[in-house]
Amino acid sequence: MLRTFLVLLLLKLPALLFAQLTDEYIKGEIHLKNKEIKDGFIKNEDFRRMSYKIAFKQTKDQVIATTYDTSSVQNFMMDDGEIFESLRYLPNSGKDSITSFARQILKGKASLYLVFYRTLPIYIVVNNNLTYPVQDDEMPINTGEMVQNFYKSYLKNALQDDEELSGTIDKMEFSEAGIINLIKEYNKHFQSGNKIFISHFKEKPKHFFMFNADVSPFMHNQSIYSLEGMYRIYYPKFSKNTSFNIGLRYQCYKYSDIEQRGSIINFDGTLNDTTVNYRGRFLSIPMAFQENFLNGRFRPYFYVGFGFYGFFKEVNNVYAEGNTSSRQYVSLFLLGLGIEADLGKGLMLRAGLSDDKGFSLGVGFHVAGK
Repeated sequence: MLRTFLVLLLLKLPALLFAQLTDEYIKGEIHLKNKEIKDGFIKNEDFRRMSYKIAFKQTKDQVIATTYDTSSVQNFMMDDGEIFESLRYLPNSGKDSITSFARQILKGKASLYLVFYRTLPIYIVVNNNLTYPVQDDEMPINTGEMVQNFYKSYLKNALQDDEELSGTIDKMEFSEAGIINLIKEYNKHFQSGNKIFISHFKEKPKHFFMFNADVSPFMHNQSIYSLEGMYRIYYPKFSKNTSFNIGLRYQCYKYSDIEQRGSIINFDGTLNDTTVNYRGRFLSIPMAFQENFLNGRFRPYFYVGFGFYGFFKEVNNVYAEGNTSSRQYVSLFLLGLGIEADLGKGLMLRAGLSDDKGFSLGVGFHVAGK
């Protein structure tokens, strides 16, 4: 029986690991630089992973996808309305020009695109066949010093033939909406139409509501179990791997400890041992960012965050006059890793290792929000 189960598991494993691949391909069209047009299906990955290459299938049943990069693709379009162009630009922090796929945000006399360079977003204004990188000031972790990217100067240079906008640029704060409105106003002055495409700040997030029950086995003289309701949100085009989670968790633990009572002496002169029973309850609000290593039904992950805890502790000691109890409220840093495995119809298995629960096993149920 066990051998049959293992064989079936091995046969099913590839489907569990890669079950969502077919869902990631959506209908699209590729325009190659040799004027050839390809109709088929384009892998709908995180935008950052589509910066330099894309995976394409002529049919959904095609087993192996064809990879195209910026050297052969002029532009491509997807059925969700997104348009990408192969665009060459010079990053603020770079010495050499690079070519990447840029998402169109606005098209007119002056056009606006979005690219990712070293995981950082850069807006590219194209006007009179010249490109101008518009990037917010940043503070690299390795230096801790603010780096100015002079986005106002680049905007003034890109729109220099409209002097009326110079004062507007001086007063503006960096935001995508502000840049879009500025380009729209510029095009309006030159009686050029504005065609708006799917914009980064308009992307719809994915919502999930999850209910989990966990136990922590293999613990000497103690037991821990928890019940949890959780809300999860992520932006597919920003990253299918990264999500924000906030929940409400009830956690209970019991353990026993042996203490030596100095006032109780055995016949042999040794101190008498007594068992003290502890029982604790947590009511917490954990909040964490979770990063998945895979996006199929089998998802290894790690998370970091913090939580607010209400801690209620009871102590039962046969030598004490009744039970004693205490109450405490704290906030804690959270760190953990684990695995989620979908079983179908919203059910999943969970295993994890964390600083607040130790090693835990559990089951969960999730439903997708609108």
